[in-house]
Amino acid sequence: MVELLVALAVTMIGLTGVMAMHTSSARANRVTKETTAATEICERTMEQLRALSVDEIVTTLGEGELPLEVELSVATTGHVTYTRLLSADEVADNPNLVRFRVQVEWAEAGGVLGADGGRYDHSISLELVRTKLELL
Repeated sequence: MVELLVALAVTMIGLTGVMAMHTSSARANRVTKETTAATEICERTMEQLRALSVDEIVTTLGEGELPLEVELSVATTGHVTYTRLLSADEVADNPNLVRFRVQVEWAEAGGVLGADGGRYDHSISLELVRTKLELL
């Protein structure tokens, strides 16, 4: 009888470890899926910007002047809401160059950005440098 109780206790300890590993693995898979979706949104936004001239971007999305900081439309995939932010400014060493930065932010598992002190917040960004003289 004692052997059976010991075997049962060892089995329960082992199963607890397996369950913890499964939970951790499921969370990692979800975060990877969300990060992949955010990367695709960021790349798609950057491609849309590449299709426009620097002047078109600045006048359409801003007030016609640099620096530019604007929140673009929100994208939703599944239960997760992705916030897209665009910033643009002149490169310090060369005023003919403009640095564009697209940042995508989201909260894990469909949460709210900034909740729990930002513990579940994520972001990804891409940068692009373009010339104002688009005759090249």
